[in-house]
Amino acid sequence: MSLVNDMLRDLEKRGQGGQSPLSDDSVRSVSHSDSANRQQRRSWPLLIVLVALILGFVLLAWQLWQQRSKDSVPAQRQVASTALSVQPTVVEVVDTQPEPARVAERLVISQVRWLPTSTGGDLVIQFNARPDIQLLNQTRQSVVIALPKARLDNTLPLPPSEVISEFNLMSAKGQLLLDLKASRDARFSLIRDSEHQIRVQVLLAKPQLLSSTSVAKSIRQNRSEVVSEPVANIAMPIAETKSVNAAQTSASVSSTTGRSVNTAVADSKTKRPQTSHKPSPAKSKAEKPQPNAKVVAQSKPAPKPVFQKTAQVLTDDQAVAKARKLLQKNKVSTAQALLQKQLEQAPASVESRALLAGIYLAAGDHGQSERLVDEGLRVMPLDSGLKKVKARVLLAKGDSAAAVNLMESAPPAIKLDGEYHEIRAAALQQQGRAEDAVNVYYQLLKYDSRQARLWVGLGYSLELATREDESRKAYESSLQVPNLDDNLKRFVTQRLKQLAER
Repeated sequence: MSLVNDMLRDLEKRGQGGQSPLSDDSVRSVSHSDSANRQQRRSWPLLIVLVALILGFVLLAWQLWQQRSKDSVPAQRQVASTALSVQPTVVEVVDTQPEPARVAERLVISQVRWLPTSTGGDLVIQFNARPDIQLLNQTRQSVVIALPKARLDNTLPLPPSEVISEFNLMSAKGQLLLDLKASRDARFSLIRDSEHQIRVQVLLAKPQLLSSTSVAKSIRQNRSEVVSEPVANIAMPIAETKSVNAAQTSASVSSTTGRSVNTAVADSKTKRPQTSHKPSPAKSKAEKPQPNAKVVAQSKPAPKPVFQKTAQVLTDDQAVAKARKLLQKNKVSTAQALLQKQLEQAPASVESRALLAGIYLAAGDHGQSERLVDEGLRVMPLDSGLKKVKARVLLAKGDSAAAVNLMESAPPAIKLDGEYHEIRAAALQQQGRAEDAVNVYYQLLKYDSRQARLWVGLGYSLELATREDESRKAYESSLQVPNLDDNLKRFVTQRLKQLAER
């Protein structure tokens, strides 16, 4: 205790003397630390309150999300139950309708059969539902039928080559294309046997001209052989008789309704002793031609009218081939007369009609050409040959819109008739649809890139579409094709020169 008291006394003495046990710096540092501690103590409650608010917001958002998810589940269940309750009524409504679209999506060819007949044959096709059939193109020797949204689940038959030369079933743009080509001219009929079965009937045309010509030639040869024998046999006894007897004998052979050969031979017998001392050989020679002369009288008049009637009948192909040869010889009027006569004898000669209309069109007679084509289109509205001539007539008259509408209605496949699509592209160019013409030429070049005129057409279409760089390349490609003629070459050179100046 005494020690403690001594220390207290010492402190009091120092305090009375004005001296502080600590320096000013130490006092200041202690005061600063006290103020900092006070500020930290004041900020802690604020931080705690802020954290509590954040946690509260998070909890509130989580509760709202939970509430919404709970509310959405009954709504979904209600929608699902409503859909299930409504679904039977929708099915009932659909059942009352024919549903062509739903049937087409599931159309399947279950069986394809070929049934031969005496005049050709029938191609029978069975489906699992009612098919939607489109006739795309029909000519004298081929037919193209489209079956939209159909597929084949069976193998194809092999028709006899003497009836069908080509039989293809191709898939293109979501549909099946049935391409049937006959071995010669034929008539095609599309028949619906039942709801799920169709039949393509093929009736081959009879080759009357070839058979009748060969028969007529054989008859002619037989006639010449039969006639030559009695004449030779009769000439021998005539050489041994007088001239009067020879005249009587020749008159009896040439006339079928006058004196008979027996009478002529009898006359020669009666006068023979005056000129010959050997009547017995002359008699035997004269008796031999009697049966031959009778055969001549019976067979001579029979075959003539048959040969004359069949010699002037031509098929459509033969008339067209003959007319083309006449045109190559610059005999235009003779070719026109031949084709006109062919149409008078056989109005269904489609190729003859198209060629004759083309001749009139080249001569500038648009009215006569259009009249011929319209008559043919009334009978066969899908014939591509007639449509091509009709489009040329319309383009010559400046009616490009009508030409485009005609060529875009049921066009044949590009590989079947490329010329058809060339005319279609020209009509699109004239109508101002250059981009569509470009697409057509691209498709044509996919099948045949060796035709210079296709490259020229593509270049001109690209030029109209203001695609100059591509146009220049197309023109240059045409110059590399060997079959570029002089007129097109001059045109291409001129177009390249103008493109270089731009």
